[in-house]
Amino acid sequence: MTRYIQINCLLLLWGLLPLMGDVIITSKGNKIESISIIKETYLKVHYYFKSQRGSEQTFDQYQVKEIVYDEVPNDFKTAENFFQAGSYSRAIKEYGRTLRGDNWTKQHCLFKIAESYRLLKNYPKAIGAYKKLRKEFPETKYLPESYFYTGECYFIGKKWQSASGNFQKAEKTYREVNKMEKALTALYWNALVYEKAKRFQNALAAYQIVEKNYRKTPEISLLAMARIGHCFLGLNNASMAKNKFIKLALDKDIVDGEVMAYTYLGLGHYHYKEQDYKKALFCYLRVASLYDQDRETSAEAHYLAGNCFQKLANDENDYRARGKRLQELVKRKYPDWDPS
Repeated sequence: MTRYIQINCLLLLWGLLPLMGDVIITSKGNKIESISIIKETYLKVHYYFKSQRGSEQTFDQYQVKEIVYDEVPNDFKTAENFFQAGSYSRAIKEYGRTLRGDNWTKQHCLFKIAESYRLLKNYPKAIGAYKKLRKEFPETKYLPESYFYTGECYFIGKKWQSASGNFQKAEKTYREVNKMEKALTALYWNALVYEKAKRFQNALAAYQIVEKNYRKTPEISLLAMARIGHCFLGLNNASMAKNKFIKLALDKDIVDGEVMAYTYLGLGHYHYKEQDYKKALFCYLRVASLYDQDRETSAEAHYLAGNCFQKLANDENDYRARGKRLQELVKRKYPDWDPS
């Protein structure tokens, strides 16, 4: 055994045995080994080779697939296990315990604490935790994500101005690290904010940028196309809205339920404005029965289908009763939904 250790020591001195240390695995599958990570920012990974201590190197963060640290605290491993298992309250406690060590895991713990609060739907605490991360690590590895999810939390709370500011920062930082798909996703969400705030011209401009990048983000681009129709309705351009919705409705290649929900909901709105309540009813019932994945869209479709039944009450004896049943269903199934 002693002889084995002596041989390894000699090999180490001769440079024939790799030094232990951290490892960067690149997006191409290559490895940068025997290093010590100094810090991680959203732009760069700073490190030095253990054989050349003091000579700092950098590597672009967007080219990193994974970083494997040589030493991982047990508390952090435990916290990660709880997080992966969906036990977010337990994870928060373990990440908090890991923070006492003040090591390389600190920014990762702060981010995961924020993520845990968000996944627990405790949005105020999530926002506070993301802000704490950015305060302690202004260039944190998770800077784009922290802005995006902060924006999402504000969006859920209907704080449109704060949501928009964070989505804009998320888009900017995602572009800086060459993550164009995520940048366009952030732009799409910012367009949703504009639409919710009835800034339809701003929303339309943002959606159209996303639409033009179909090859990069086909799923988000299709959603943007449907939302463009809703913006045309908001701008009282009914003919443009109708053309957009019909084009999507006739596209047999579209299988995304959310896209179809937005499309038929929009067609329903168009026909409702035209006072063609039978066609509007067909569209709303289609959303309610086939495309009910999105809670808010489903609630709106049920509610407006009920309105259509009420409008058509003179045509069929039981339509008025059907309309009341649908609106009562909305109150029971979607008690937090606001029809205004």
